[in-house]
Amino acid sequence: MRGLLTTIITLVVTFCYSQQKFEKGTITFTNGNVIECLIKHSYSSENPSSVKYKLSEEGEERTALLRELEEFQVGEKVKFIKATVDFDISNNKIGQLSNSHAPEFVQETALLEVLIEGTASLYRLEKNNIVKYFYKVNNSEIKPLVYKKYNVTKHAIRNNTEYLNALNNEVNCDKNYFITGREVEYNNTDLTNHFKKFNQCREEHILSFEEQKERSTFKLYTKAAYHFTSDQVKLYGSYNDIDETVNKGGYEAGIQAELNLPYNYRKWSFLGELTHYGVNYDFSHTSNLGYNSTVDTKINRIRLSVGARHNFYLDSQSNDQNIIYLEALVTIMSFKAGKNSIIRRTDFTAGSDDVERVYELTTIPNVSIGGGFPIYKNLSGSIRYNLPQQYLTKYLSHSYKVSSFSVSLNYRFL
Repeated sequence: MRGLLTTIITLVVTFCYSQQKFEKGTITFTNGNVIECLIKHSYSSENPSSVKYKLSEEGEERTALLRELEEFQVGEKVKFIKATVDFDISNNKIGQLSNSHAPEFVQETALLEVLIEGTASLYRLEKNNIVKYFYKVNNSEIKPLVYKKYNVTKHAIRNNTEYLNALNNEVNCDKNYFITGREVEYNNTDLTNHFKKFNQCREEHILSFEEQKERSTFKLYTKAAYHFTSDQVKLYGSYNDIDETVNKGGYEAGIQAELNLPYNYRKWSFLGELTHYGVNYDFSHTSNLGYNSTVDTKINRIRLSVGARHNFYLDSQSNDQNIIYLEALVTIMSFKAGKNSIIRRTDFTAGSDDVERVYELTTIPNVSIGGGFPIYKNLSGSIRYNLPQQYLTKYLSHSYKVSSFSVSLNYRFL
């Protein structure tokens, strides 16, 4: 089992990196050359220090280093320009604040992310988990928008909000109105919206790169599955110790909700699932002493599971109907749905009545891993392995572990 999990984790990590897509874009080099090419961009929060690209679909993957680049752009999604700026290395995390009001500038040459391009342009740079913003008006130099938290005493924190002075003096359509920190906080959304409004009031054409503004999408599925179970049964006592592995089958059905996130090519989703899971059968066991026992198993549960999914799109348009995926879920709780019992009946002699023992079912959270594939339009298929789940957690001397491999059909109706 450990080897299986290691293999799956390795595959997931490998796929995550290999599935970064090449998209149409342009690169401008320091020598003045401008090329149209296919660019692989990770859309991570950290600013890149190099660019991977190909001249054609079948071409060789190349890497352009920071010293070779002037700028690059991927469609209308993202644009980066190289600039040397004053980067404030002050950390705004509580516990890591300095005692100085002044920013701690270091000169940094980096690829700045262009958020708004116009009469007033806005840029973003993240390095070592520190995010800072920069701006330029007309053809002036790129300057920092300064915001810093600092300690006054052990129990008092203040904010250096010099960025508001810059906005009021240089990026303000109404000079009679003072912009405050409540209206424009130091974050992507507020600053981007403010620079948009400023350029619009100047009736200037602007370019807005807002890949982070894409919305999450919600999907709803019904699913029906057949599972193959492998049950490890250990029931002791009554002169007939049972230690067997029983292989059976059963059905399950349910509903699944998926929240597909807009980041990183829509490759990640959160999942929620409500499923009826049934294991119903009986088997007989005869001991070495000749005692015969019958075990009647009826497990009918409604499982509530949550998890995550990694999508791999089979076309360049990120078509929602053309996806394969890997997923992992945790069953956080389950509820009774019908008969739920494990009953052992033992016959000691031909003339005596059976001795019956009823076991109470209780479970703990369980993990499932699997994958899926498209079939036709809104219909898809999936396979899943449910790791062994203990159903007799209240008993120290008994064990009933159920693992299963299932194949399901899923229909998306929303």
